[in-house]
Amino acid sequence: MCIRDSLHSTAVELRLAEERVAEAGPVTGEVPEEPLDPVAVAEELADLERRRLNIGAVNELAAQERTELAEREQHLTEQIDDLQQSSESLAAHLGELDNAVDEGFEAIFTAVSERFAEVVGWLFPGGTGRLRLVEPEDEDGEQGVLVEVVPANKRPRPMSLMSGGERSLIAMAFMLSLAMARPAPFYLLDEVEAALDDANLRRFLGVLRRLAGETQFIVITHQQPTVEIADTLFGVTMGANGVSQILSRRLAQTVEGPARPYVRRQLRLVGS
Repeated sequence: MCIRDSLHSTAVELRLAEERVAEAGPVTGEVPEEPLDPVAVAEELADLERRRLNIGAVNELAAQERTELAEREQHLTEQIDDLQQSSESLAAHLGELDNAVDEGFEAIFTAVSERFAEVVGWLFPGGTGRLRLVEPEDEDGEQGVLVEVVPANKRPRPMSLMSGGERSLIAMAFMLSLAMARPAPFYLLDEVEAALDDANLRRFLGVLRRLAGETQFIVITHQQPTVEIADTLFGVTMGANGVSQILSRRLAQTVEGPARPYVRRQLRLVGS
């Protein structure tokens, strides 16, 4: 390309630039200090054109996509706000529930503790017993319940050093204290007195008869004294023909039959 063609092309581009400036109108408050250099203007125009080409094709759907994204963003923002409000509401309800649980547990624990001390006095004449809350070892742990029982004329000992009968009586004292604090229609006891000797068994049966006026006890047992204090007996026996039979008998508590006089007399002594 010769110099003449280059100058002609530059002049044409300059004329186009002047026309565009004229169409845009004068810039308010801006007065050029010196006339524009045609060569500099042509170079700037070429640079702008090159940058426009580098941008690529214009996306005609960009405005529509932007509108859709804005609507979706607004929808998600509303959902996030709703979730935050729900979270705050749930946190408030959980706080109320925790307070209700704490109050209910405190009331039940107080009632069970009073009953436990009473039942321990029945099962361990002259002994003492109490339930005590224990603070958690870890920061996130929960409170525990410590069972303390001291039989008469004995020093305090861990439960692991007590005899099997004493541990059984303590377990039954706790169970019976729950039954007395929050009575249920009936309770099922499965050979809970198997480890008790005669004296402790009589004490346990005396407590059981005392509570039988308020609730029902279904006792599975192999102990004859426990059978003898029952109101109704259910059992399985083998007949003469070798076939198992289910038996049921209702016993009158006012009758002193030959099978029960010893236990009945001992229960009277325990209850007196």
